[in-house]
Amino acid sequence: MLAPVPGFGHNQVNITPLTTLVATQPSLASILVNFGDWNADIANDADVNGGLLKIRLAVEAYGTLLGSGTAPLVGDAGNQLTAIAQLAAELVTIVGNSASLDETLALANSAALARVLDDQTLSRKLTNIQQNEV
Repeated sequence: MLAPVPGFGHNQVNITPLTTLVATQPSLASILVNFGDWNADIANDADVNGGLLKIRLAVEAYGTLLGSGTAPLVGDAGNQLTAIAQLAAELVTIVGNSASLDETLALANSAALARVLDDQTLSRKLTNIQQNEV
């Protein structure tokens, strides 16, 4: 995970799925702020806006899908960050073009996953059947 450099007058850095998205796609900050403080400590779900929580959970699920198990789809940490950057780029592209946050997250996750699985420098080789199962 990553975090952008704190702004002037701020000395606290939180490293979360949301800050990782913003570190890789700074333009997401102006989108995420509509849901609340994307740069806050989001460890306690009770203190997090529902939209930010959905986004956080979607990023965590995406990262878990790619990086867990005995034969992860994306093996090393650098490639996992690149894969999350792909998700952030898809979010920037899709936001505003879909009806809801849920639809945006589903479309962005699907598009980013397809791009990662097609890039053999990021993910291990899968057959077409395996890709469809993922």
